[in-house]
Amino acid sequence: MKFEQRGTYSLTKKIAMAKSPILTWLFLGLVVLGISAVDLDTEQLEDNEEAQQDRDEPTADVVSQIVEQADDVDLQSGTGDISTTGDCNEDIERFCPDVKPGESRMSECLTNQLNDEESGKQADEGGKLSDKCKEEMRAFKAERSTNINLNIPLAASCKDDAAKYCSDSNLYPEPGAVITCLREVEEKLATGCKDEIMKTKIEASQDIAADAMLSELCTDDAEVLCEGVKAGGGRIQECLRKKRAQLSWDCQEELFRKEVEDADNLSLNAVLMRTCGKDKKKFCSDV
Repeated sequence: MKFEQRGTYSLTKKIAMAKSPILTWLFLGLVVLGISAVDLDTEQLEDNEEAQQDRDEPTADVVSQIVEQADDVDLQSGTGDISTTGDCNEDIERFCPDVKPGESRMSECLTNQLNDEESGKQADEGGKLSDKCKEEMRAFKAERSTNINLNIPLAASCKDDAAKYCSDSNLYPEPGAVITCLREVEEKLATGCKDEIMKTKIEASQDIAADAMLSELCTDDAEVLCEGVKAGGGRIQECLRKKRAQLSWDCQEELFRKEVEDADNLSLNAVLMRTCGKDKKKFCSDV
């Protein structure tokens, strides 16, 4: 039995290696990552990425089941990335014009811009991401956190480790179950998987929406107790910690889990990084 959210089924196609040198390059790259044509329709993925590169809508859905321990799911925007035709369109043209859409590349570019803003740096002569793009990014990351197969780099890097450590008997019936499982055995993971898991932990430290279980168990508390608190930068988590005594039991427990998970890594303390990041680079660059 699998517990991740289920997407719609779609037929996969064969890889037409001779059809396009771009497809050949994409296919070989995904093979290196451990992805086969059965896991992901790489031909349709490339078609969608090219459409999004031209700022057109994807031509068809792409189903991902790279990690067998999670349900198959339709990739967001048909590419596993933030849409170039949605609310981030103008921001993409401004901050990420040369980034190829797909496989979280656009999301990473926009996230880097947002992190620069949070740390006081503003690229492009003081320009900032629009509020509507920030909202779309938040929704994208929230959905992606519910199923490892929505995150192609994560799923590809952790496919073997998920099979080794996250059998059905080890999974709880909750959103993002495989991601949670991998976090719990982080020290045992292969380097590539561990690096990708760390990215998910950093995103979750920035915003509870990027942590499926923290979001599910603490959103109601946050809406009541942290009304008006700006999302991102760890601000909602900080608010919840300050009002711990008023939290529901489930939220308290999940918040504590997150604190324990993040305790030994400064980069996972979003508030401290936001306020002390410049000093860390200045005085502790070699640490």
